[in-house]
Amino acid sequence: MRRQVLLALGWYHPKTHRGIARFAGEHNWHLASEMLFDQRLPWTWKGDGILTSLVAGKGYEDFIRESDLPSVVIGNSRQGLDCPMVRDDNRQIGIMAAEYFIKKGFQHYAFFWPRPHWRSHSYAERLEEEGYHCQILMTPNQDSSARSLNEWLQEELQHLTKPIAIYCPDDNTASEVIEAALDAGFKVPEEVSVLGTHNDEIICENLVVPLSSVDNDFERQGYEAAAILHRMMEGEDVASDEILIPPSQVVSRISTDILAYENVDLVKALRFIKNHYSTPIDVDDVVAQTAVSRRTLYSVFKQYLNRSIAAEILRQRLEEASRLVLESQLSFVEISKVCGFSDYKVFHRNFRKHFEKSPRDWRLSSE
Repeated sequence: MRRQVLLALGWYHPKTHRGIARFAGEHNWHLASEMLFDQRLPWTWKGDGILTSLVAGKGYEDFIRESDLPSVVIGNSRQGLDCPMVRDDNRQIGIMAAEYFIKKGFQHYAFFWPRPHWRSHSYAERLEEEGYHCQILMTPNQDSSARSLNEWLQEELQHLTKPIAIYCPDDNTASEVIEAALDAGFKVPEEVSVLGTHNDEIICENLVVPLSSVDNDFERQGYEAAAILHRMMEGEDVASDEILIPPSQVVSRISTDILAYENVDLVKALRFIKNHYSTPIDVDDVVAQTAVSRRTLYSVFKQYLNRSIAAEILRQRLEEASRLVLESQLSFVEISKVCGFSDYKVFHRNFRKHFEKSPRDWRLSSE
């Protein structure tokens, strides 16, 4: 019997819908999606279950209670509903953003959002663990006659030490920072490097300076919420827990395409590795791109990165390999070649050691 599932989404993202639709297709569901167009609550609707995201003051929670159907919330608030909720792991999102900028060698950091935001805490805490201070930027309360957000941001940017790494908890806000920085005459990313969240391609890829963004894996959130609802509709007693979905990756674009280390030879070496790790380069090839000796460059790597030159080559190869294992249909032998490993055995051994899983298990864990 085909299950009838209502999409009562107060806020909408196409990637969330894609995850839900993928699960629905695999399990022969009918998705009632009329609310995506008019957002009118169908009080007389009869079906098997509901997937919802709540908007305060719209009556969604009353509708869910009255339906008395298995329901799962997608988002950061249940508004008193006693049902499972699938949401972002906001702590891990902030940590991923901080570690992304740390790897690029920044010394100066900021977080911008018009009001307090939970992702700022883990972002700032992770930076503090490495000895860095994060400046939290929030717009003051303004009336209609006050300065525009763009003007306020331009003035704030004047006071920040450059180069500065600025993280924003969504892409729209990050786009405001990019526009203000350019209007104030700053170079993006050379002076102001900007990272957003959600990886909304419509926003990120159509700015004057394309925006890098943390992909918080909306698609997986939708898929996992549908999987939980399926268990509930099958009669399983599912606890009303919060299920946290970690971010998948940072998608790099021009807004962060910079290495901000003060040491020129380190920047040259890292850029060479980034551009050539897929070829059979070795430590001598990297040293040849700089004006210092092998021993000196090794000391620079240990000082700034706390790893050797060879370890950095391996790290970049494994980082790309892990992405290809998850996102491509390439065989593992092909991936080992694409990522510059001398042979498959070397790739497999290093992958298992680094990720504590074989490439096969790594791929299966994402399905």
